[in-house]
Amino acid sequence: MMHAQHNFTSGGGSPGPVPPPPKLIDNGKPRLVAFDQEAQAWAEALLTPPKREPKLNTTQLRNFFHNMKEILAEAQADREGDFSLQLLRIRMLKSQVAYAVGRGNAPSSFKKLIDHLVGQVQDLESYELACRFMEAVVGYFVWLDKAKGAKKGRGR
Repeated sequence: MMHAQHNFTSGGGSPGPVPPPPKLIDNGKPRLVAFDQEAQAWAEALLTPPKREPKLNTTQLRNFFHNMKEILAEAQADREGDFSLQLLRIRMLKSQVAYAVGRGNAPSSFKKLIDHLVGQVQDLESYELACRFMEAVVGYFVWLDKAKGAKKGRGR
């Protein structure tokens, strides 16, 4: 299945539509396009929320990703254990993001992304893919944010 590359920020960093929810697995295999084009589209969307929504900053995104990685490390260390305990913590990620959005500290698009990612997690392998996707989003987010800042700095 071919997917078109999208630019969700319509050029100059103005808000664009929220990308479609990422589908990480197709026919039992990781969808590679999710980890580059779709991750970049989500990073762009998180950097350019609608005007009335708060912006997500790099520190907030990295802190959230750090929480995801902590859960992953514990689940990997206890591969023979009961994954349902980790699954509970993974499901709680949705409420953590909902809290941030409710307090006006994150855009609603971030909640949509996390809700969809967490909804795909059934086992350790699918959680590993969700973490890899977020790693890609964080990487693109930092890169795009730095590029955006450099572009603004040149215009002074």
